Amino acid sequence: MSVFKVDLEIENVSNANTKDKLKEVLSCYNNGNYRATVVVLYTTLIYDLLQKLVILSDVYDDNKNANKNANKNDNKNDDKNDDKNDDKNDDKNDDKNDDKNDNKNDNKNDNKINNAKEILLCIDEERKKNITSSKWEGTLLDEIAKKTELLSNVEKEELMYLKKCRNYAAHPIYSIEENVVLKEITKETAIDLIRKAFEIVFLRDPILGKDVINFFVSETNEYYKRLNTRGFREFVEDKFFKRMTQKIKDKLFKTLCKFTFVLDDNDCKLNREANYFALCYLFEEDKSRYTNLLIEDEYLRNKLQPETIKSFSDKKDANEISFMVIANYKRESRMFKFVQFFQSYPSVFDVLPDSTKTLVSECVKIMFFDEDLENCEYYKLTCKNVNLAKEQVSLRARCVFLSSSIDTHLDLISKLRSNYYLSSKNFSDISIYCVFDAEDLLVIRDQFVGVAELTLFNNFLVDYCLNATQFDYAINLFSYLKNFYRTFNKGDFYTILRIMNSNSQYYHNNELPNMLSWLCGAFYDVFKTELFRFEEEKLLYPKLFKSINYKNVESSVVFDSIEERAFVYSEDELTNLLLEAISILTNLGQVFNTQSFEKYVHLKEIAERIIIPLPGQ
Repeated sequence: MSVFKVDLEIENVSNANTKDKLKEVLSCYNNGNYRATVVVLYTTLIYDLLQKLVILSDVYDDNKNANKNANKNDNKNDDKNDDKNDDKNDDKNDDKNDDKNDNKNDNKNDNKINNAKEILLCIDEERKKNITSSKWEGTLLDEIAKKTELLSNVEKEELMYLKKCRNYAAHPIYSIEENVVLKEITKETAIDLIRKAFEIVFLRDPILGKDVINFFVSETNEYYKRLNTRGFREFVEDKFFKRMTQKIKDKLFKTLCKFTFVLDDNDCKLNREANYFALCYLFEEDKSRYTNLLIEDEYLRNKLQPETIKSFSDKKDANEISFMVIANYKRESRMFKFVQFFQSYPSVFDVLPDSTKTLVSECVKIMFFDEDLENCEYYKLTCKNVNLAKEQVSLRARCVFLSSSIDTHLDLISKLRSNYYLSSKNFSDISIYCVFDAEDLLVIRDQFVGVAELTLFNNFLVDYCLNATQFDYAINLFSYLKNFYRTFNKGDFYTILRIMNSNSQYYHNNELPNMLSWLCGAFYDVFKTELFRFEEEKLLYPKLFKSINYKNVESSVVFDSIEERAFVYSEDELTNLLLEAISILTNLGQVFNTQSFEKYVHLKEIAERIIIPLPGQ
């Protein structure tokens, strides 16, 4: 909680009685009674922990039989699916052993949960032995940390420190040297103790100590079915992650990996996307920690299976695979989600074992299209399913992490695009040319790290989005620029204008005014200056601006503008641009000689070649 406000956090406490007592804590704190704050805080904390144990115990009893029946049904379904998916006897035996181990782990968790009753009985007996002693409070904290998952050992120590502060606040300290001392509690200490108590105890739901994994999966899957990703991150973080101990989070991470990347029963297929996003949100909390867990996960490594759309669909002829099957595969495939994970977190792929890297790499090569689109034109290939070809090009382009360098990957994308465009489908179809959509481009861009790599990406992006051969296609591609312009340098904007001025699909496009208006606004948004400071700058783009006021044009401003933007032109393009500008200015009655270009680095040499010296020079 970066900004901690007690009055707001109290409203997030689920137990009504605890909430009332915390208002008393807040009142003491607001009135500057910090010793009283700590005393009431500690009392409330002990009360809330006892209440959580009572709830935990009741929930266990109420659901004990229901959980047993659910586990039986789950095991039956798992066995059926395992028999379908596993052809080898060894795999069948492995799955049986995994089920046994899972049952053992579930039993351990149930024992921890049932220990809530045991702790309550233990505390009751200890209090009866010495009703005036508070020793049982320390026992309570110890037992909860040992026998439930409500507290970690580190958190227990934090609460023991609160107990110590409470003792200092409630009782005077006597020593021969200092006589009687009543320890002061500062405002800073009080609020720090309140914050920790909220984080460790008050904001945690006791149900998270009971069968948390199944509860988490059930709740998140239900949410995702209703609202998809809208508010999904906030839901899992606020309702679960913030209330979990690290131990539970680690277990949850491994379980989500298993559900997302390994298991293939109907429930896992239906909920794979929800589990995938939950896994990503948890991973982003501590990437280093969860990367290590992923590397150490032998179960995951041993159970990963190659999976292509052909094996998923059971279609012998790839031409029969429909768009709907493709959509289902991308949503339900274990290997597709595994690859998607590395597209989002490419650094994780680098530290995987070589065997896992090889499996991923080989699957990507043939995931949608098992012919070589990288080295052969599409129209020469046997498969004519253009949707599969497009998906394969998109997938391979997204997997920047598989290429040895950024330059190598951009070369690969260029080959794939070129070969894919040579398809037998109607060339007027926009989808042929818009092989990468906005999401593809974002995934690719996010794997380009650092200024140098972003520059390369922007060069690729501008080339892709300004290479239209039809008007509708030009409008569609141009719109993709709007997602990326904040990383553009001035040269990127100048390049866009240069290409638009040379491509009739842009300068004859009905949307040209809107395109130019957006470019000007985007340029100002990034650089806080105008893209066209002077009317003369528009002379560089005569096909984009057909109504330029030449009356007050100053030649020096024209040449300054060409010099400023010269670096985005080839030598031939720059020569033609200068010749065109000189022609316009000459028609306006202005005279030039080579001396007019002495101050320019780029234009001086060109001017010496193209300007005929005047008599006497």
